[in-house]
Amino acid sequence: MKKIFVSIVTVVSMSALMMTVSCSKENDGDVQFKATMEDCTDIHAKTSLQSNGYLYWQDGDMVKIYSNTANGDFTASQSGGTNTVLSSNVSLGSGPYKAIYPASIAQSATTIMLPAIQTNTNGSPDGFPMYAESTSKTLNFKNLCGLLKIVLPAKANTTLASVKLTVNQQVTGTSIVSYIDGASTPTSGGNTITVQCSQSLANGGVVWITLPAGSYTGLDLELTDSKGCVSTLTHKNNASAVPVNRSQYTTIDLSKTSVTFLPTEGVLNGEFSVSATKKVRFSKGNLQYNVTNQTWQFAANQYDYLGSSNNSNNGVMDLFGWGTGNAPTRTSPDENYTNFSDWAANAVSNGGGNADIWSTLSKEEWAYVLNGRDDASDKRATATVNGVHGVVLLPDVWTLPSDCTFTSGYVNGWNQNSYDVTKWAKMEASGAVFFPAAGHREGTAVSQYGSFGYYWSTSTVYNNSYEYAYCFKFGNDYIYSEGQNKGYPHWGMSVRLVYEVR
Repeated sequence: MKKIFVSIVTVVSMSALMMTVSCSKENDGDVQFKATMEDCTDIHAKTSLQSNGYLYWQDGDMVKIYSNTANGDFTASQSGGTNTVLSSNVSLGSGPYKAIYPASIAQSATTIMLPAIQTNTNGSPDGFPMYAESTSKTLNFKNLCGLLKIVLPAKANTTLASVKLTVNQQVTGTSIVSYIDGASTPTSGGNTITVQCSQSLANGGVVWITLPAGSYTGLDLELTDSKGCVSTLTHKNNASAVPVNRSQYTTIDLSKTSVTFLPTEGVLNGEFSVSATKKVRFSKGNLQYNVTNQTWQFAANQYDYLGSSNNSNNGVMDLFGWGTGNAPTRTSPDENYTNFSDWAANAVSNGGGNADIWSTLSKEEWAYVLNGRDDASDKRATATVNGVHGVVLLPDVWTLPSDCTFTSGYVNGWNQNSYDVTKWAKMEASGAVFFPAAGHREGTAVSQYGSFGYYWSTSTVYNNSYEYAYCFKFGNDYIYSEGQNKGYPHWGMSVRLVYEVR
């Protein structure tokens, strides 16, 4: 679900000063030019931004230079602030000369390719486009674009991997450049730019996006973290256009905006408190393991379970021994189950596709969601959904959908609440979660499905010299609200993963 943001936009102008650099020279066939560039106070490029606010190319930066008869790539060197020399062994002959930075975007002497994929390194955008024309070997570069400076809020335990910007006009592809006004005008291409970066959001963050000059509306931002989880923001429809001027940067301050990262698929709507400071969303269905493909997946629906069709030799299984995330087909009671391996550490094919996105609740967290949060007893009940027996939990914030009912408790057993597929779709859209009574497995024999539900926690306890594991258990006339029913670790039970809201 997209969130709406109203940007606080600040446009910062820069002076028209040019950096002075040393005179060029030619030695032993080495062709050299000298380069100057516009003052880029607070415009960062693949160059480094010094403490004085000026922008300097780094040794090794590449510039494409054209003459009427030849062209070649020239390497920047001695660029520590006063000496910027462009060198190559390519002989260009006499001028006039045209030059494009970075060389990688040059298509011809007057056209560039504005890339759809950009990068930020150490808080600066790489390869900020520049262009120069000259009849001599002194090249005075002009900036061809402007920048959006996206200021992001602080998010604990979050590393930003990329930001995708979508706008209402063409911003990438082949562009014609002009030295007179320093313009770059796209003639073909797309309206989406992805900036790849790797930065912690522990204290907030800044992302720079290079754009041709223009007035932009219809802005969408898609933030992706290092685990592949996404937060999408869209510019408010009635918000004013965002201007981006050549050789200036425009700030969009989102530091006070609520940003929530979610898996791209497999996560339900409702938020559930599992401690005083932690909220989670449940996965779309019970965890399954495809034995044939050796991949993990969520059941297609909340009410789906395999029952007697669990097969640890081939096919699919959804009842697992405790802590068997690294060995899901283990079924023998004689094997060692004391070293817990979390199922959530694995990539789930329809749950975002990356490892370590999800987690498994502890016994304390099960106890809190079932009995410790506000009005907990009013938010749990036995039910039958699409003919399947189980338990419904309601989220912290809940609105009963039209044409639906909900009665907490279990006095009427599986008939306490009943929903067909249509009504359950409404309940699910409002955040309700359903745990099917999927039974349990001993060895390869599955029993009690349709009558009892057992859902593992990460917690164990020693009792009479034997180690048990805690689980959430229910039947048609009870719900163990403390989440502390003990089970034998070798029993195969259901696993329902959660995603921590952040």
